Order: sequence, then C-alpha cells, then structure tokens
Amino acid sequence: MKHIQMKTFRTVAILLLLPLFSKGYSQDNVALIPFPNGIQIFYFVTNMSELKRDYLENADAMDAVATLFNTPGVYDKIVAIEIASASSPNGTMERIERLSRERAQALYDYLVQTYPQINPAIITKKKLAVDIEEFRSIVESELDFPGRADVMSILNNNYDENTLVNQLALLPPTVRYYLRAHIYPKLQYARVRILQKPEAPVR
Repeated sequence: MKHIQMKTFRTVAILLLLPLFSKGYSQDNVALIPFPNGIQIFYFVTNMSELKRDYLENADAMDAVATLFNTPGVYDKIVAIEIASASSPNGTMERIERLSRERAQALYDYLVQTYPQINPAIITKKKLAVDIEEFRSIVESELDFPGRADVMSILNNNYDENTLVNQLALLPPTVRYYLRAHIYPKLQYARVRILQKPEAPVR
C-alpha cells in the first residue's frame, strides 16, 4: 500500500511541477522524453543531500534515466536538462535553502558523473526551497491527517516561505510529528526534466 501511495504522489508531483520548469521551449521544437511528462523524481532522506538508490522510489527513477541514456543516439537529440529541487518546511530558512541547493547539485553530479556524454552546458538548476503548491496538494489528499484543517488554514493564507515555516512550528506536537513522518518526505526531492528534439514526421 505504501508503494502504491508513493506512486500516486509521484504522479501528482510530476503534474504540479510542469509549470515550474523553463518555458523557453515550445511544443513545436522539442518533445518530452518517455518519462511521465518528461520528469523523474528523486527523494532525499530528511536533513541529507546524498542521493540514495535504496530510498523510496529512487531505484525506479535511476533505472528509467539509465534506460534513456543507454539508448543509442539519444545524446544528439537532447536539447535541455532542467533540475528543480526542494526541501520540507522544517527548520530555519537557511537550512531549507541550503538543502534545496545541495540536492540540486547532488542530482547534477549524479547525471554528469554517471553519464559523461551529457553536455553540462545544457543543464539548468532551479532551487525552489519549499514547494508550497505540492505541499498544499499533498495535505489536501491526506483525508485522515488529524491536523489537516490547521495546516490547510496556514497554507491558504499564502504566507511567504519564512512566515509559513514559523507558523508550522507553532502547531501542536502531534501535528508536527505527522508532518515529519508522512508528508515532509514527499517534499524533499530533486527532479529532472529532459527535453529532446522531436522525431521528424514521416512523409
């Protein structure tokens, strides 16, 4: 059941992330590679920026990336690789931003070291710090979450990230424990979106 839930959240997260990536490419001149919406998600252990294959769905993500980059001729087709990363809203903003930045770098390093044929010049990195929209979506879907109404009230106030973190820290201990155990792990990630030239139409 837990595996199914993580698959569901992976799909939701992918759909939410699409607007956050670069919009410099139109549907006419690029095509998404054959991941769901062209994106793979890599999760990180709390307070860590080391990319671990055996954590959550990372093995599946790594295998999907390997399948792509082991495809003959793929490197000539790729026009952009976009990385976005985030952290859970737990701790100081300095810690949150540092972890987000380090997670983006960890995924960048993994890609260029594992697949040296990748041109680093086509990779861009974006630090999101806290992905508030995904946070809201996950909380909305957690119908059995005992503190759901309180957390949604905070999220719906559209606070800036620093105020959001401070407001969450004032929640009762049982609510904060649930967040740390069940929701925050889904917000600790780096994601890669890969765009390639579309196939020439058959005439």
